[in-house]
Amino acid sequence: MKAALVLRKRGAAKALSSPVRVEILEKLHAAGPMSARALAAALSRTPHSLYYHLRLLAAAGAVLEDAKPGESVFRLAAEKITLPGSLGAQARARAASAAAGSILRRASRNFARSLERLGESEDELRAVGSRRARLDGAARREIEKLGARIEALLAAAEKRGQGPVHLFSFVIAPLHDARNRKKK
Repeated sequence: MKAALVLRKRGAAKALSSPVRVEILEKLHAAGPMSARALAAALSRTPHSLYYHLRLLAAAGAVLEDAKPGESVFRLAAEKITLPGSLGAQARARAASAAAGSILRRASRNFARSLERLGESEDELRAVGSRRARLDGAARREIEKLGARIEALLAAAEKRGQGPVHLFSFVIAPLHDARNRKKK
């Protein structure tokens, strides 16, 4: 598997803008190659409901399909998947916004489900929050390193497959408002 891949195919931004497709990418990242049937079972969905999403991801180049007799196996095309900077500022912003919105909608749904189940188990809500801060380049890079470290810890924990499932989502983006403009 490639370390990184920039999706340049038409429809790549759309492929990354669905909570279901983000969930598929996350599962393939954590578990490795899977058939549509195994993927559906892992995501508590039907195989039929995933084929549309898998085909869009494959057409965009995010996943690769290995045709096997009787069933195809899907795998990530790269460890890290991004969109090109050459999309243009507005198109890139729309694509990034759609992808972030997808991730946050999924997080919101999972969070709501976990709150409904809090009384059913000994686990409790661990943390939730949002924070605005002014970041220079060094601070932003440090946060990105911490995010990568957290992702590595989560991937290692997922491979061990023990304990209850937890969700970690974060988005870091500059806010362009009057407070960000330099005073003259």
